[in-house]
Parts: sequence; C-alpha cells; structure tokens
Amino acid sequence: MVLQRKKIGKPIKLRMAGYGHYEKQIIHFIDQNGLTKEVSWMGQLNPQQIANELNVAKALLLATGYETFSTIIAEAFCCGCPVVANNVGAIKDHLTPLTGVAVEEDWMSAMNQFENRSFDRAAIAQAAQYKFNMTFIGTEYFKLLSKQV
Repeated sequence: MVLQRKKIGKPIKLRMAGYGHYEKQIIHFIDQNGLTKEVSWMGQLNPQQIANELNVAKALLLATGYETFSTIIAEAFCCGCPVVANNVGAIKDHLTPLTGVAVEEDWMSAMNQFENRSFDRAAIAQAAQYKFNMTFIGTEYFKLLSKQV
C-alpha cells in the first residue's frame, strides 16, 4: 500500500515496529523499493515506547489474516488512536466506525475512507479505558461464570 500510494503521488509516512521471522524480508523490501523516506523501521519496542508511538500516530495499521483478542488494538484505543485493520477474528468485535476503518477488500480503499473521516481521540480513549480495565473485565467474566453454574 505504501508503494502504491507513492506511485500515485499520495505518499504516507509509516512507522513500523515489531520483530520476528519476516523482519529481514521487510527491511529488504523497504530498501529495494526505495521506501526509506516513507517507512521507518523501529524494531522491537518496549511498552512505554509503544504507548508513545500510539499517542502521536494518526492511526494504527494492522494487516493480519487472523486475530484473537488483539492486545495492540486495545492499547491503541486506550491511547485514543484510531485503527485501520483487516476485518477478521476478534477485530470484528472491537472495530467500529467511531474507532477506525475495517479493511474489507483492499487497503487503498480503507485508507481513503480513513483520510475522509475524523475521529474523536478522547472519546476512543475514554471508551477503551472503561471497556478494557481489570474491574470491567473481571465483572463480565464473573457474570459469565455465574451463568455456567
């Protein structure tokens, strides 16, 4: 998507973090396609660095084919950061028009949708900090267990 946007004269700045099996291939792709001005590779970040990035990011982009709960989405929401992600797994349960854009078919369309909308970062953070706190989760879990007994 970054390469496509560069080719049509709508470049974006992407800051990528993480580590794993594909790290070398990702870095190689960035270099081989002349994307070093558009893409910054940060590698593995600690929790404070992740929070700092999410607090200043326009959005969290999460390209995935499968997700369970997706802690990084909860972290983004708690920082008030909207999310653009594939509409798969548990992401479907958390991503709403108020919190981001679900990628249904292609990333270019999803990014166009994102750019044509505004998001209330304070409202995203407030809702997430209520929904993803220990007290709320514990209460909901207890209710679920009580129904099973």
